[in-house]
Amino acid sequence: MDYNQIRDKLAVMTRGQEARLDTVDEFIEVKFNHQGVFNISVNHKHNNEHSLYSTPSLKEAALYIQENFYIPKVNHTYQHINGNVYMVIAIANMRSERPEYPPTVVYEGTNGLVWCKPLVNFIRKMKRVK
Repeated sequence: MDYNQIRDKLAVMTRGQEARLDTVDEFIEVKFNHQGVFNISVNHKHNNEHSLYSTPSLKEAALYIQENFYIPKVNHTYQHINGNVYMVIAIANMRSERPEYPPTVVYEGTNGLVWCKPLVNFIRKMKRVK
């Protein structure tokens, strides 16, 4: 899920409403409380750890969720929709604000070839392998 998809899901919430976003490793619950604060509660599926983050900003809430739970992790394995398996070796341009330098995932195939793809495209085409 990319930043715009997360932001769009949170933007329609009214005060008192809850939303749920899940990843391979986490259950993410977002509550937009009556004071106008986004409370993000995360339960990790594998180790039962729990974390909480709060912010009144829609932008900060969406960025927090994207950067912590939807950005591919280095050394994690992903499978392309065509079935090929890849290992993420780096994330480039994460802090760039220039459109000509989008966040980019650098990854290596089982055949040793190294590829890179803009993060938005990577998220659409790849699924994390447990």
